Amino acid sequence: MQKVTPNPERTIRSVCASMKMEGFHVSKQTQEDCRAVLSGQKSADDLVAQYLSNYSKRK
Repeated sequence: MQKVTPNPERTIRSVCASMKMEGFHVSKQTQEDCRAVLSGQKSADDLVAQYLSNYSKRK
């Protein structure tokens, strides 16, 4: 069973701020994907499979 984060927007803002301080950019798509994981709509494994599928189609 997936754990649902009680305040996903706060979590995403915190992660984005941390990433920005480290010099990284978090795209809108990545933020949407994080919302889906934090709300329990998708698992991290689902997203990894999706990313790998998208990458392999580009080759």
